[in-house]
Amino acid sequence: MPGKTAMLDRAIPVLASLEIATSLDFFHTLGFETHDFGDHNYGIAIREHIEIHFWLCTDRHVAENTSCYVRVNDIHALHADFARRIDVGEVVETPWGMDELHVFDPSGCLVKFGQTTDRLIRAVAVQETSSDSWSLVQRSLCIIARDRTRLVPANAHSEPRPQTSAAPSRTRPSMTDT
Repeated sequence: MPGKTAMLDRAIPVLASLEIATSLDFFHTLGFETHDFGDHNYGIAIREHIEIHFWLCTDRHVAENTSCYVRVNDIHALHADFARRIDVGEVVETPWGMDELHVFDPSGCLVKFGQTTDRLIRAVAVQETSSDSWSLVQRSLCIIARDRTRLVPANAHSEPRPQTSAAPSRTRPSMTDT
């Protein structure tokens, strides 16, 4: 509705942390400003417009099965920045049209950093012209594509990009890794 103020502003992930101080130290190393609310078993890491919160969890299984997704504007610049700070895998191209960087924190939480690519925009453009019975996810992808300022026709040609594996380049720490 035109003129209506949005009620929702943003989603902020809250990750399980086996030790708040260790999680915050790791994210500080990644360039985040951190805040430890030790009396409350809670922490917050902030970088630019991104906030990641942490709650104290004593179950490693929970922490190792916790993740979040952070959209970025320049995945390759972020990769270069992180590579100067920590040992990090390569950027991977996903079948769903995102370029991603996978980072595991000391508790085993997976943080995926991802950037929308023209592969996603072309896929959405094809779906937009081929069917009017989309799922909610497909409609969301169209909104993302439109936010990128243009739709690229499915037959548009661009320079080929090197293909990489979509699998995370690092594995989660096991229970024996401490």
